This record gives sequence, structure tokens and C-alpha cells, in this order.
Amino acid sequence: MELAYKKLGEGTPIVILHGLYGMSDNWISIGRELAQNYEVYLLDLRNHGDSPHADTISYPEMARDIFVFFNHLSLEKAIILGHSMGGKTAAFFAALYPEFVEKLIIVDILPFSNNKPEDLKHARIHRGIIDALKSIDLNKVKTRTEISKELEKKIGSKPVAQFLMKNINRDSDNNFSWKLNLKVISEQLEQIFKVLKKEIISDIETFENIPSLFIKGGNSDYLLDNDFEVIKSYMPLAQFKTIENAGHWVHAEEPEEFLEIVNSFLMQVK
Repeated sequence: MELAYKKLGEGTPIVILHGLYGMSDNWISIGRELAQNYEVYLLDLRNHGDSPHADTISYPEMARDIFVFFNHLSLEKAIILGHSMGGKTAAFFAALYPEFVEKLIIVDILPFSNNKPEDLKHARIHRGIIDALKSIDLNKVKTRTEISKELEKKIGSKPVAQFLMKNINRDSDNNFSWKLNLKVISEQLEQIFKVLKKEIISDIETFENIPSLFIKGGNSDYLLDNDFEVIKSYMPLAQFKTIENAGHWVHAEEPEEFLEIVNSFLMQVK
């Protein structure tokens, strides 16, 4: 599958992977800042943004999509930055294709198993979000404002509703549709909550030479301090930073501190 993407800047390549319900546009501000010193690629993962829809969505498949992207652009090696679902995708890609990864930055997600009760809570929250999206009959609404208000009422969060509204398409006949493949994501949501296990890694030592940074939001429970030991068992070179005043969308809530941490890590000698 050939993924849609945006390219900014010149220099060492950085590939940025968005989270669930996201798209490359969510990272355009961060991308522009990084593009002052790097060649930045903002990707739309399968079933998201402007990338093709597919009947399946799994991390090995998304990692394979990125492998195809690397080959298509003749990229030999890149820094991979991924948030949430994109962070898991980045970890799977590094496990399956470590020769393409110079450094790894994973934002507010644990890609490995730690049997956290929070995971069940997140699964319920996301099922509720998907049900809210599916409940809106786009054939009956007339304005984006109408959709936004309905989403806010069903989800109970104006910022989340505004974030989801980026997925609304409107054609020349004023018909609305979803950019993301809501049907497949709904049917295969459990795939999004799967984690990277040592059994699928042919050589666990592939992580040992990849410098890695994990950035967590201090107000988020997607990545917890007691997850760090689990991460270290996979990635002995992993570093950890917490942005205290941020939730799960760390890069959007505290962009200046986020960029400072990322740039400091990227400037470290491998």
C-alpha cells in the first residue's frame, strides 16, 4: 500500500506517525519546526487521512506499509517518531525492520505487554468514541457545526470533538463523509490494542542498538512510570521524559517543551 504523506525541509529524515483517528495534518506545526533542521515526512497511516482504505488494520501490516514507503522514496535510514497508535506502529517497524531505524521516539504509549487495567478503560473509551461517530447520520446533517455539537454532546469533550472533526470530508455536492475507514476500525478495534511481544521478534537484540526516547504526559495513564522497567527489558538504550502539564496529546498541549525534549534527544551522538 502506498501511503499519503507530506514532505517538509531537508536533512536527516524524520518519519512522523499519527495516532488513532489522526492524520498528518495533526503534526504539521511540529513538522514545520523540525523541518528547520531535518527532512520531515508526515504520513497518513492506512484507513486514515488521505491514505487508501483497506479491509484490515494491524501493526504488522502498518509496519509493512512504512517499509513500502521507505522503498518507494529510497530512504535508507530515518528517525521514527510515533504517537499512541503511531508509537506502537513505530515499535513494530523497528522490530521488523531495524536496519531502517536510526533513532526511535515514542509518545505516550506502551508498545509492550504490561497487563494494565488502564488498557481495558481505554478500550471502552475508544469503543464509545467509535459508537458516537457511527451514530451520526451524515446524510441528514447540513453543517459542520451541527456535527460538532452532536459529537460534543455524545462524547462529553469539546477538544476531542474538535479533533475528530478533522476527519470530516465535504464534496462538491455538499455531502459529508468520514476520511477514516470507520467500518474497519470499528470491526477491528481490538487490533489497535494489541502489543509487541517477544515471540514475534526474530531477534530481541535488534533493539539494543537503537537509541530510543519515550515521552509521556504527566496527566495521562497511557504510559506510566512503572512501565519503564518493561520498556527497558526490550530497549536497554531507552530514555524517558515526562511533560508534567500534558495529557495524552502531549505534542499539541505543550508543543514548546515537546520540541525542546525531541531536539535535545536528536542532538545526542548515537
